[in-house]
Amino acid sequence: MRIAIALCTALFVAACGGDDGAASDGGGSGGRDGGGTLGGLGDPCVRTADCMPDLYCSGVRACAASGTGVDGEACVTTADCARGNTCVREPEGWVCRPAGDRDIGEPCLRHEQCQAGLFCHMGRCTGEVPDAGTGGFDGGATVCTPGTDDCDDGSDCTTDQCIADMCVYTLIDSDMDGYASTVIGPCGDDCADMDEGAHPGQEEHAGERHEGGPGQTRSFDWNCDGIEEKRYPTAVTCSADTCDGGEGWLDSVPACGAAGRWGRCTSTIGCSEEVLEESRQQTCR
Repeated sequence: MRIAIALCTALFVAACGGDDGAASDGGGSGGRDGGGTLGGLGDPCVRTADCMPDLYCSGVRACAASGTGVDGEACVTTADCARGNTCVREPEGWVCRPAGDRDIGEPCLRHEQCQAGLFCHMGRCTGEVPDAGTGGFDGGATVCTPGTDDCDDGSDCTTDQCIADMCVYTLIDSDMDGYASTVIGPCGDDCADMDEGAHPGQEEHAGERHEGGPGQTRSFDWNCDGIEEKRYPTAVTCSADTCDGGEGWLDSVPACGAAGRWGRCTSTIGCSEEVLEESRQQTCR
């Protein structure tokens, strides 16, 4: 496809779309999501790979002329950077950086990890502009001036940036599980920000403690509800006076991570223990 484009003259660009519609600059799954003709100036786009060479997918989701800035060169907007680069904020100021190869929906911490034209929003690469009030792009494509501190979503759990004239709020999420650390403040609800398996809504139980995170304690509270909930909370009593039905611990209920005998009571002759497992581990969440 790149050879085909190189051979096309300006008068015959529209006729040289090819079968794959792909442009390799900035990564991506191909122009127009892998099919169709590459977009010209002003055409709608999702990622830079949707646009013709020398164009990039701007903040208003349209193909626009790209600049000449390469890795490390100063920029004000992504329009100042060469195709395949993005304008990002660093300690020394705004500079062009090569875009990554992560596609829509893939985890990210920084905008430059995503394909050219995509943004890192709430821990995932995206090419869409969320509606106002969703904690997303603050409702529009021209709401900030790059290089300034115009953007503020009021949350301590996000980093605020002005990218391609749009406010982009990225979740502060060390393990990239979609939840911010409880240490940050009330906006955070991840009790173990260094363990992606521990987060609100986790339904699985585990026999070991999660990894916790900076300022967080390791525990068996995998769903971050403040309680170490045992998966098997019941013991059975097998005696002449009491012959419990069903299965359970034959001794006391083990603590999270500990093991014990598991079985049931049988009343074939009196009431006696039937051991089903000599050692079962207690798992928790």
